[in-house]
Amino acid sequence: MEAVQLLTTIILVVTVFLAIIYRQRSSKRSSNLRQPTIKVRDPTITRQTLIDQADAFSNRPPTPFPIPLITGRRHRHGITTVPYGPHWRALRSNLTAAILQPWRQGLMAPLQREAIDALVTSISTRCADDGSGDLVIRDSIYGAVFSMLTTVCFGDDVDFNHVRSMELMMQEFRVAIGEARVLARSTIAKIKHWRQWRRFLGFRTQQVDLFVPLINAICQTRRSTKHGTWPYVDSLIDLRIPDENDPSGANRRALTEDEMVSLIVEFLGAVESIVAVLEWTLAHLVIKPEVQRKVRHELLLVDDVSSKRSGEPGSYLHAVVMENLRLHPPFPLIMREVRSEGAVVGAEIVPATTGMRVQFMLGDIGKDEHVWKDAGEFKPERFIAGGEGEGVGLVPGGSKEIKMVPFGAGQRSCPGAALGVQFIKDLLAAMVREFEWEMPVEGGGGVDMTELYGFITVMKTPLRTHIKPLCA
Repeated sequence: MEAVQLLTTIILVVTVFLAIIYRQRSSKRSSNLRQPTIKVRDPTITRQTLIDQADAFSNRPPTPFPIPLITGRRHRHGITTVPYGPHWRALRSNLTAAILQPWRQGLMAPLQREAIDALVTSISTRCADDGSGDLVIRDSIYGAVFSMLTTVCFGDDVDFNHVRSMELMMQEFRVAIGEARVLARSTIAKIKHWRQWRRFLGFRTQQVDLFVPLINAICQTRRSTKHGTWPYVDSLIDLRIPDENDPSGANRRALTEDEMVSLIVEFLGAVESIVAVLEWTLAHLVIKPEVQRKVRHELLLVDDVSSKRSGEPGSYLHAVVMENLRLHPPFPLIMREVRSEGAVVGAEIVPATTGMRVQFMLGDIGKDEHVWKDAGEFKPERFIAGGEGEGVGLVPGGSKEIKMVPFGAGQRSCPGAALGVQFIKDLLAAMVREFEWEMPVEGGGGVDMTELYGFITVMKTPLRTHIKPLCA
């Protein structure tokens, strides 16, 4: 066993060493062709690029890490990172057809209901067990949402312990990615960091061990969930994508195991953005109890007399979620790599020799003082009829000016934005109906609204709040 561990360590050290050499040589070769990077914070320029020049601004840069993130290969298999073209269209179209069609959303309603009930039960149980009423809410939200998306991805027959293992792995994976980003910005190529990279690369083995048996089981037994929906993995098994070795595009091939694991990790990664948006929104409701009371009053007006958990969330709740997305978009920025001749970014012409990388700072765009009055303040009323946010959508398009871009814009905007936000509103509605959310009693520190930037913008200090059950 010790010999195997020693051999593994030697291989990893050699891998990192080779990455250093490759990086240094690549750096020398491209020293005269550095690709400029520009940051965009202006909503008008954002529209001129992502929408008016959509074809030119549809490619994302390759991963900045010398070692691939999700699996062990350099191929970029995820929908978010694959180059714009036939491969990307095949992956995105499959996701839309398998999960995001409006008629499929109706079939998933029972799954969402189960997730909401599980969240309410988890919070109630923890309140009863704790006694003080002060709780950190993030883990309860994560568990409920992850369980639902796991069912959507794999079907009903996943063992609870297997789901829990996947949940823990994905949470640790997010932390590892954050550490990798820090290393990539600083001293990623130094051998002294090989221990961090060994931990990071270990996720590949975990992902294969957790996901591949489920993929193989679905290959052998093709069936829908108890709610009548087909698992996402089912669609990946059937999917055929353009063969990279056939320039004509006539031949298509099945996804490899490696590619399916990458797409599954990407799909389950959506949990992070849902949890972050919910946590930020609850934090604002804790800080502004008058807003929370307005939401609850609206929800009570639309409830059926037969159930305190039924009824559709209303316009004020929608305004609260939109205002939160304006201030705290789940993604701090989106990046584009532009190589199209004649493309412009504001007054900047994209260099024909090197191209350009463009970072769209989504948080800054949503807080532009020229667009929003008191841009840094949480004011949901601005999204009510007559307010400056009236008619603003989740994904900008058409001829309207851009005022916020929480899920990107143009051809590579998030395809699941509408479904995700509706689920967020349903979860939030249940949480406000069932509980009152107040400042924590213990500690007296209030709510820390400091943002922590990674792939997802999260609260640096997880939200701790005093919770009072409202229903017996």
